[in-house]
Amino acid sequence: MSGVSRQRIGQILRELRDKAGLTQAQLASRLGRTTTSVSKIELGHRGIEMPEIARWAAACGFDARLEFSDRANADQIVEPMVTAEVFGDVADELRAVLPRLDAEGHALAGAFVRYLSRNA
Repeated sequence: MSGVSRQRIGQILRELRDKAGLTQAQLASRLGRTTTSVSKIELGHRGIEMPEIARWAAACGFDARLEFSDRANADQIVEPMVTAEVFGDVADELRAVLPRLDAEGHALAGAFVRYLSRNA
């Protein structure tokens, strides 16, 4: 996935785990993984695919959805949802990255933005 860093995805997944009040060990147990694996994903040292993201979210008590949109209009759809209330101090950084993402990266970023906006 170009455009969305493993570190940013890991940070978002860690925020989900934190919101759920789970330790890495508890989440690892729910996912059938090792604590080391969860740590590597959260630190961005290991990639994660969309089905794994959905399982991660479910294990934390959240729903994950993948939505596709027209790339030409995607920035206008996603950018207004990037708010400081949801994204804190990284909101400006995320808004700056949106126009530079390829279609796959934008779809993933959009899915996370919509998900976090609904569950903030």
